[in-house]
Amino acid sequence: MFFGAGCGGNFIAYLLKQKHQLNIDIDVNIPANEYYTYGDDKIGCCHLNLVWSSADNPSGKWLGGWVASRWKQWLQIAKRCQTKFIVINSSDPYYTMNLSSVKYLLKNNLPIENFPRDIQYYKWHKRYKWAYDSFCKNNIPAQYFEYEDLFYNNTKHCLQQILDVDDVDCYVQQIESYNRKNKDIMNQYCKDLNFEKERKSLTISTDSRTIHI
Repeated sequence: MFFGAGCGGNFIAYLLKQKHQLNIDIDVNIPANEYYTYGDDKIGCCHLNLVWSSADNPSGKWLGGWVASRWKQWLQIAKRCQTKFIVINSSDPYYTMNLSSVKYLLKNNLPIENFPRDIQYYKWHKRYKWAYDSFCKNNIPAQYFEYEDLFYNNTKHCLQQILDVDDVDCYVQQIESYNRKNKDIMNQYCKDLNFEKERKSLTISTDSRTIHI
């Protein structure tokens, strides 16, 4: 599963492990409503950019962006292993990435100040969609979900597709509870910042620059 920061990918992986009755090796931080699901040979999840990070880099440092050969390797491995992919994206990364940042600070007992913040990775929305299209073009099984559909507008239908079960009510209840806690966190630390599919352009001034969103 590939998911944008703040898009709930670890929580969906947690539900998948419940459904398949797999051992759930997971860290849960209650105050931050933060789930971290450890990958195994059945279900794994991460942010898309980690494909280009430290997998074969002894220094563990960021490799400097998109590497076409690395993505081709992923596609070949996926074909050979018959991997199924789930992509969870956000049409409002300004909201979801601020949510992710606040939860990270809460989890690590760090100061939470000056939110919402200048978040610079807006281009990732297009790249998650591009990844899904790449899977489809290469006949690799894949599903694509937008954050607002999965967590707001069409939760039951999306979960039926992901979990492949007829009775998803207990899973829907878990998502609704998870989502309420996220909203409470945002209301406390990012007051008046709500998810907006069609976000109007914003101008944010920082100490060093002004950016247009």
